[in-house]
Amino acid sequence: MSEPSTVADSLEYVAPSLLHWTVEDDRIHNRSDAYALETAFGTILIDPLPLHEDLLEGFNTVQAICLTGRFHQRSAWRYQQHFDAPVYAPKNGEGYEGSPDHLYETGDTLPGGLKVVHAPGPTDAHYNFFLGRSEGNVMFIGDLLIRRTEGDIFKFVPAQFMDNPEITRESVRKLLNYSIEVLCPNHGAVCKGNVATAVKDTLENDTELE
Repeated sequence: MSEPSTVADSLEYVAPSLLHWTVEDDRIHNRSDAYALETAFGTILIDPLPLHEDLLEGFNTVQAICLTGRFHQRSAWRYQQHFDAPVYAPKNGEGYEGSPDHLYETGDTLPGGLKVVHAPGPTDAHYNFFLGRSEGNVMFIGDLLIRRTEGDIFKFVPAQFMDNPEITRESVRKLLNYSIEVLCPNHGAVCKGNVATAVKDTLENDTELE
C-alpha cells in the first residue's frame, strides 16, 4: 500500500526524545500515526508517514527506519533514499514495495534499543517494539489497538480487516505482562500513564466476537 497523500505539518514530543506526528490518511479514511526516536547516534523512524520537508530536515542523522509490519511501509522507501538510511522489516513479511536492508525476527534488538516482540493477529508478520528505559518504558503496538482521540477508549480494528481477530486479542492481553508507561498505536492518540488500565478496559468492553 503506497503512502498517504496527506502530509503532517507539525511534530510533538509525547515522551522524552520521542516525537510523534499524525495525518488524516486518505487511504483508509482515518488517522494514522508515526514516531521518531532521538538517540545519541541519530534518529530512528518508526512506521514513518509523510512529513513536511522543513520538519524532516530538522531530524538528527536518521540511523534507521523500522517497520512493525508490511502494512506500515508508508513513506519508508522514499525516506530510505532521502536519508540513505537502512530499513528494518519483518523476516516473514511479504509484498514489500521496496527492498528492506535488514530482516528481523522475534527477540532481535533493532537500532535505538527497540526489542522485537511478536504480536500476531492483524497479520502473522506483525510486531511490537518494546523500549525499556529509565524515562519510562514505551511500547509501539502497530495495529493492535486504535482510538480517535486521547479521551477515547481503545478499540480493536474491525475483525474483517484482521487475519485473526482472536489472536489479536491474545496479543493485546500479553501487553499486560509488561510495565509500560507510554503506549504508541499506529492509528490513534498515544496513551501516557495508566496503560494497564486502558488495556484492561478495552478487553472488558470488547463485544465484537461474542
